[in-house]
Amino acid sequence: MKSKFKHEKIARKSVFVCAPYAGNEAVNIYRAKQIARMLWDAGYLPICPHTSASFFSELTEREQALDYCLNLLDGCDFIYIDLENGITAGMRGEIAYAKSKGIKNMTKAR
Repeated sequence: MKSKFKHEKIARKSVFVCAPYAGNEAVNIYRAKQIARMLWDAGYLPICPHTSASFFSELTEREQALDYCLNLLDGCDFIYIDLENGITAGMRGEIAYAKSKGIKNMTKAR
């Protein structure tokens, strides 16, 4: 089947972007978007909850947001862990979940 877009559909492995959100949200979202772009340019399909879960309130719906992230992670082939600013509690939960599901970590040491 021909794509209606300029380029044909390319099958890409999905990668969950595991990066800090809480704290300086604007900076953290910007950083996550940079990672997502890097992954896209490398041929992957980035799954970036920083952009897709923005309808949740960090202050009042944190548990729902974390549940949303784990549901996204469930369908991913890999997890990319941003180690730039340390690992937050939310990231620890995502990393443990990925490990329990056998989702491979594709983060490269810097």
